Amino acid sequence: MENLSHITEKRLFPDLEGFARRHAHDKPFPVPDYMILGHQAYQRQEYEEAILNYTKAIHWKPDDANAFFWRGQAKVSIQQYKEAVDDFDEVLSIGDKVVSVYQIRGYAKSRLGLNSEAKEDYSKGLQLAQQTNNEKYIKIFQEALRELNSDTTV
Repeated sequence: MENLSHITEKRLFPDLEGFARRHAHDKPFPVPDYMILGHQAYQRQEYEEAILNYTKAIHWKPDDANAFFWRGQAKVSIQQYKEAVDDFDEVLSIGDKVVSVYQIRGYAKSRLGLNSEAKEDYSKGLQLAQQTNNEKYIKIFQEALRELNSDTTV
């Protein structure tokens, strides 16, 4: 090629080494890819694999409430309720006050027998749902509170 066109490999690919380093296949996945892998495993109901990928995402971005939330969801799915509660606590400490966090954390606490704490979560979630007129979650929280109250009166 150089003899015919006077174009050298160096001129065509001035930073081939830098390009190769940047696109190396042995580099870890960036955080969004770990989240995608986690979601794919979660959808396949491979919760241990999902937890592993969400944990890697958290390693790369420790303030990502979404990764903690989904890891907590996966832990609930395999009945690791205490560990799930820890993840949902982290979501709330990061500052993400999403209504669904109170619902799933309340459920995990109820499974641990922490009914008064579960009621607190359901009540807080109900309050947030009412503030945003979220009818779906209003019904979910009202039903969860009814179930907890009937369990304690039996």
